[in-house]
Amino acid sequence: MAFFKITLPAVIPLFSTAFLMLGNGLYNTLIPLRLKAEGDLDVVIGIITSVFYLGMFIGSFNLSTVITRIGHIRAFAAFAAVLAISTIITGMKQNVSLWMVTRFIGGYSLAGLYITIESWMLNMSTNKTRGKYLALYMIILYGGQAGGQLFLNVSEYSTIMPFCIATILTMTAIVPISIMISSAPQIEEPQALNFKELYRISPTGVIGCVLSGVLLASIYGLLPVYFRNMGFNINDVAILMSLTIFGGVILQYPFGHLSDIIDRRLVLIGLCVVSFVSCIFMILFMQFFERQLMIFGVITFIFGGLLFSMYPISMTHACDYVKPNHIVEATQGMLLAYGIGSVIGPTTIAYFMKSFKNQGLFVSFACVVSCFAVYSIIRVIKSKKAIEATPQTMVYDTPTSPVSAELNPRSRESKSQESINTN
Repeated sequence: MAFFKITLPAVIPLFSTAFLMLGNGLYNTLIPLRLKAEGDLDVVIGIITSVFYLGMFIGSFNLSTVITRIGHIRAFAAFAAVLAISTIITGMKQNVSLWMVTRFIGGYSLAGLYITIESWMLNMSTNKTRGKYLALYMIILYGGQAGGQLFLNVSEYSTIMPFCIATILTMTAIVPISIMISSAPQIEEPQALNFKELYRISPTGVIGCVLSGVLLASIYGLLPVYFRNMGFNINDVAILMSLTIFGGVILQYPFGHLSDIIDRRLVLIGLCVVSFVSCIFMILFMQFFERQLMIFGVITFIFGGLLFSMYPISMTHACDYVKPNHIVEATQGMLLAYGIGSVIGPTTIAYFMKSFKNQGLFVSFACVVSCFAVYSIIRVIKSKKAIEATPQTMVYDTPTSPVSAELNPRSRESKSQESINTN
């Protein structure tokens, strides 16, 4: 029953997140489908997708200061309102230049929303519960995105109506969090935590977030195009995209809970290995079972569940080694890492699709997850060697409270050394 022990101040923002992601899930899939219908090249679609994540990337630099100054609730309302405005403007006129501007603004505001909610969840959790809290947040996030795909069938996607629906859902997200009686988390006086220092604390966590950005941005921006190129109709694309994201909903908590029990890096390695196998299966099945919806539905469900679990586990692994007054800055740093990958991913992989035809998408995915698996294995081996090489001195100490442990200089020194050597 530990899964359901979550406080009210954490439940209400999750409701807002659900509505936000319903609108954003519809919006993100709608863009590449509209561009493809108008005959735009896959490379153009990849560039527009990258512009959206460029906005997220730039937003991740300085938006934490907004949150610490005005608070989580007002920050969420402001960022959601800007996202809703950019969404409806996008639907007014289909123009590549205009869409680059609105998608950039949308990405910028979404960065603020992610930092707000994720720092909210992280502030309310401990090292022992952080994986489950983040998993629950990601279940709501991915569940909303999966549900948003179903709105593609509500009206003709070539009209402004889907953009109106996405805008309404985004504005609805402001209501629960604005009228909540419970207060937002109290933020301790923030301290500087630059990206270089965050990488020093947890290189595996930072690299995991970068590569998660490469993978997930390409899923949102290019996977609908891949399915269309394979001959699936719009209804089938909606189902397959829903299953891909819904896989992340179902598999999120088991992997998050597992990462609270064993080394999170081992969980990430396992996710990469199975993801690599699923990429190979997708390439092979597309050759022999063309447009078999049930087969591809099963594969994309598993594939999505694996890939969508990598980012929260990577972020949780990094945040295990930062202090409470670094949480907002660490969350911003993780989003910055995610944004770097998101900007690079869609454009680069779109060129792979051009060179290797449609199978270039899953060839790229296979390369990314295999590289991350190798990197994580190297980090685990290095950390074990570092621990074995470090002289261990037995220090007898009486049981103390967490506060007195923090005041113990030996405790702080050992924690700092452990985070540098083992992550």
